[in-house]
Amino acid sequence: MSNASKTKTAVKTRGKRVKTESEATVTKTKFTPMPWRLDDYGYGYKIEPNICWIGETTSVPPEQLRANADLIVAAPRMLAALEKIMETELAIAQEHRVQAEDSEIYCIAEEVVRQARGESEAQK
Repeated sequence: MSNASKTKTAVKTRGKRVKTESEATVTKTKFTPMPWRLDDYGYGYKIEPNICWIGETTSVPPEQLRANADLIVAAPRMLAALEKIMETELAIAQEHRVQAEDSEIYCIAEEVVRQARGESEAQK
């Protein structure tokens, strides 16, 4: 295993699980910590650990239900990725002595992160 892989992988140390950087970022929030997983019951999906249930309906095709469930399961990792993008954009901006807010990528990521955290524009 390469050193890069080791830093991204959670490991056990003295019987305690050490969180990856992205997991540590996500657990600072109010929502359920990672990892989230998808359990397929054949007639619906349960997002664990006890996040939500997405069951069959007559108005949503099964493939769309699965796509929705996959999106929900990926949400914490996507949030962590956006936070990392913001950090990177901020570092680049500081290096070039410009404002991170001038970066379209930074602004989009910031808007989505605020929405995911339940923060409004007034709370900036």
